[in-house]
Amino acid sequence: MAGNIACLRGWHPALAKAELSALFPKNQIKSLDSERLVEILGDLDLQEATKIIQYSSGIQAILHDSIVVNSDDENCLENLISQISEKIENSDKKGSFGVFHWRQEGKIKGLSGSKIAGLIGGIAGRNGFTINLDNPENKLGLVLDGSCGKVVCGWLIDYISQEENSNTRRATERPFFKPISLDPKLARLAVNMAGGPLDEYAVLDPMTGTGGFVIEASLIGRNVIAMDLEQEMVDGASKNLLWALDCNEITQIKNVDIIKGDATDLSKWIPKKWH
Repeated sequence: MAGNIACLRGWHPALAKAELSALFPKNQIKSLDSERLVEILGDLDLQEATKIIQYSSGIQAILHDSIVVNSDDENCLENLISQISEKIENSDKKGSFGVFHWRQEGKIKGLSGSKIAGLIGGIAGRNGFTINLDNPENKLGLVLDGSCGKVVCGWLIDYISQEENSNTRRATERPFFKPISLDPKLARLAVNMAGGPLDEYAVLDPMTGTGGFVIEASLIGRNVIAMDLEQEMVDGASKNLLWALDCNEITQIKNVDIIKGDATDLSKWIPKKWH
């Protein structure tokens, strides 16, 4: 058993790992042989972990109580199925069951995710589970990583099958545009690295520009202060935020302040309620 395994997105695994560390500050992060697989050491609040996956940028999934096998081991498939069978038989879970499988960083020769998922489904059915591949009560995740030849299987805490469509929020789609903005997924990742787990504290964007950071922070429910020295940017960022949140008035957005001010003298410009 290998505990809790996080699967990171492939667009920048190193940054995704840094985000993971920021969002799980009470846990140690242990690298595995793949840059997209890491172990989260220590106790994990499963409900909190589910929320974190939903608002993260670089975390694709977390598997709980995981099994890890090497594809180059003799009898790899037999050992994997044996361990999974034991896991299911000894589980106190009941109800519907589904296997979600995917591969990353290429194929593993001789192993098929769909075939393994079918074998697991058969085991679950024989142990009283009802198979439901759409919205099961119990989800088992199966990952085949071609870069390191490892197969990981565990109870799926949560899984985002595709990156959310951040392209709809990219700078060129916003009503106020300047060619100075980060990709939304990078902006969200930066916000999470700066802010850590969601709490009552505010994140500060001292030079907000067109508002990319404030948009991502607000969308995931963070308190956020955005500041710029130029009134044009303050007005433009406000317009973009209203567009992103589908609001008519900035006063409708309670967790955000977008203000004109000088970042070299923050105490002068930041409203007292944030002090």
